[in-house]
Amino acid sequence: MRAKSGERIAIGIVLVLILGAILFFGRAGPSTNPEGPARFGPPPLALSAPSENVSGGTFWYNFTVLSSGAGWAASDLTFEVETASGAPLVLPSATVALLPPGGTTPVETYYLDNSTWVGPNPNMVTVTGGSTLNLASPSSLSHEDVSLMATVNGPSQQSIDVLIP
Repeated sequence: MRAKSGERIAIGIVLVLILGAILFFGRAGPSTNPEGPARFGPPPLALSAPSENVSGGTFWYNFTVLSSGAGWAASDLTFEVETASGAPLVLPSATVALLPPGGTTPVETYYLDNSTWVGPNPNMVTVTGGSTLNLASPSSLSHEDVSLMATVNGPSQQSIDVLIP
């Protein structure tokens, strides 16, 4: 038995509505993303687990940017070192230096004690995949159950915690 013209139109409308809902709300089916269903737009910021180096009394924790979507201006990022309970850890003179992919010289530096970027122009420097974020601390953070909290501000606001082993 064939569907009549009116039935075909009704079925078509239902299919268009279902497709529109999937495109608007994300993909269909269960999500493996802890943030919920997949969203359109740049992928979230992702950082590697850090490695620790010590030089002249400064403890360095080097994080590689694994994903940053189309990239963000450095001025869109803020950082904080947190305890396991989420409380900020006060680290006088601690900084996060931004190095471009393959670079060895910081292009911008973020000061944790006053939450400011210092450099030529943090509004123009883009954080992209392969960039390195070097956290410099006056004391060792390893085995202290602390993490680096990176927050992207603006329309695609998100925060991630990366445990410092």
